[in-house]
Amino acid sequence: MKKIRLLFFIAFLIALQACNFDLQEVSSSVTPEETTPSAHQKSKWTFMIYMAADNNLDSAALDDFREIERGNCDSELVKTLVLLDRAQGGGNDENSWSGTRLFEINHSEAKSKSTQLDCSSLGINTSASTELNMGDSETLISFLNFSRKYYPAEHYALIIWGHGTGYRFGGKDKKRAVAIDDTSGTFMSIPELRKAIKSGMGSDKLELIGFDTCFGAELEEIYELKNESHWFAGVEGVQDASGWDYSSWMSQEVESCNYGNEIAKLIEKQYSAKNDKSFAIVNMDAVSEVFEAFNSFSTKASGLIDNEKTASKLKEKIVTDAKIFSVSGSMHNPVYVEISTMASIFLENYPQLLNDVLRVNSALRKATSESYCSTQEIFPIGIYFCSRDEKGQIADQNSTYYIQGSGADGQCQFVQDANGYVPTANQTGSLLDKLLSNYKFSL
Repeated sequence: MKKIRLLFFIAFLIALQACNFDLQEVSSSVTPEETTPSAHQKSKWTFMIYMAADNNLDSAALDDFREIERGNCDSELVKTLVLLDRAQGGGNDENSWSGTRLFEINHSEAKSKSTQLDCSSLGINTSASTELNMGDSETLISFLNFSRKYYPAEHYALIIWGHGTGYRFGGKDKKRAVAIDDTSGTFMSIPELRKAIKSGMGSDKLELIGFDTCFGAELEEIYELKNESHWFAGVEGVQDASGWDYSSWMSQEVESCNYGNEIAKLIEKQYSAKNDKSFAIVNMDAVSEVFEAFNSFSTKASGLIDNEKTASKLKEKIVTDAKIFSVSGSMHNPVYVEISTMASIFLENYPQLLNDVLRVNSALRKATSESYCSTQEIFPIGIYFCSRDEKGQIADQNSTYYIQGSGADGQCQFVQDANGYVPTANQTGSLLDKLLSNYKFSL
């Protein structure tokens, strides 16, 4: 009996050890000889995960990091790098650490481990604590350059992990988007993100860019990034802090994938199994067509609105009947609307827009044909519609960052190009000019 108990105890210890993916163990396993990598042979895929957790997502970041470690794809074919920035304090137990660390993930061993790396261009040294500003585009540029130099691949995928607020946050003096860093008090706007990717990827192009954030699949963001990646993956609205289940999709199936949409389908499969929300997989080559169709539709729809009363009714109907995305109870908060459902509301009121709505939906179908729920004629791309004021009511005015011709620095390309939709500084009569009371109707 004692022998049986002893064997059981030994088996228990082995099992416990195999399930231990604690980051303290990761850091303690590093030796100086391992920390400065030499250039690897070209792999099939290199995944670059930009994990901005220097905020209230710190614990969720550790959970996802452990999921990434548990992925069982072949590390000779699939390389994974994680730049993880934790909140100051980094928890309150003996295994806590704070600051920023760079890891290479070893998926192949029975007990997955991570190697902590040095990176001189990032200023990261495994022997000292480092705090990077993840909201600084130079940090992302250095991360991408390092990844391409030491982990060359046939295909590259970049995952932006953390908070996301769409094209920008709707506060009076804020324009937050992604990579929100509480220690530095900074963030990265979508135009800054595009420029960083373009610079960091050099002559290479991303096969996939994924937003493991809230409010990723908005037309403003997708349009901005359309030339930087072949495929996009993300959601229109709010997602749980747990985000994507990396241990599920970073599997042996990844090894056989040749295109970004195939990777995105693996992510979508695990996401849709646990969520009832739509998931967007976007062919970036089709985004310009979506933009042209929607901007043309907006111009014609605006031309049919000839009085303030009609504009007010349409605005209220869109907010109450269309599929919208926002964070309830948040002041100065953007409200995003699913493009296809907004177009259908206009069609109900103006049958003469039929061909224009069909063109919009055709372009959306082409761009999102791989998406979860696309077979139900739901095309999961949203767009900014309005903001809430201090009382939670629809604000009549927009931030200068979403007004064409306002002169504000850092506007996304969509705002600069979409003259039929976005508000204009000289009140030319765009769709949002009329719907948001930024237009003087003739008496």
